[in-house]
Amino acid sequence: MKKILCCGLILLFTILLMPTAILATEDKEDFTTINITTNTTDYILTTKNDITEVSNTTIVSNSATSSITRVDTIGLRLYLQTINRTTGIWNNTGLSREFIDYNSSSIDKATLFSVSKGYQYRIKTVHFVKEGGTYNSETTYSSIIDLR
Repeated sequence: MKKILCCGLILLFTILLMPTAILATEDKEDFTTINITTNTTDYILTTKNDITEVSNTTIVSNSATSSITRVDTIGLRLYLQTINRTTGIWNNTGLSREFIDYNSSSIDKATLFSVSKGYQYRIKTVHFVKEGGTYNSETTYSSIIDLR
């Protein structure tokens, strides 16, 4: 009778614990997959995001990204922004530029933007690198140009 009870308890615990063990294994696999696609800055070494007033209607952005090694793709996404004076929130103006180099370790671009007098401007830059299945990005903001 003790053997039957003991075997029954072992069988019961095995049945109850098996789905938990399978679930834990599945969760671990999903977690690993998520980590592979998570953005990091493993490859980005340096970033630059400067803005200069050229005239009352033109500003120039000097942006750069460098990587620790030659990568498949390295690039910059620039967004010209103005501040909403009521809310204090920076908004994209709709003017943007994207630059991409392939099989390189750096990218450095000077970009002219036509602007209107009467506003404050800054450049939001997304610096990015793609190497194999890894995507790295870092967002920076320039100083502010006041054309009011």
